[in-house]
Amino acid sequence: MAKVDRRLHRIREISDELRRLSNQVRECYEMDRELFETERARTEMPHTQEYMKLSNEAFRIVQNLESKLKRMLADVQSIISKERKLRKEL
Repeated sequence: MAKVDRRLHRIREISDELRRLSNQVRECYEMDRELFETERARTEMPHTQEYMKLSNEAFRIVQNLESKLKRMLADVQSIISKERKLRKEL
């Protein structure tokens, strides 16, 4: 049980860190989008489109990881719940 509790704690730590990273990526994405929407950025900075593609990709990756981590957390919590139930039955 202690091993599962440690795993749950570690997943929560990772989840918190990923949430912070996700917020940072989201903020950067919003700033990038605002910059890209200006006419000057599109005409004077041709690399902006490529940068926006990378920014979009980073944003999607972080969201995907966040989603997977939430599922992992739910799975571990389910395992803990089942284990506690089994212990009560014994």
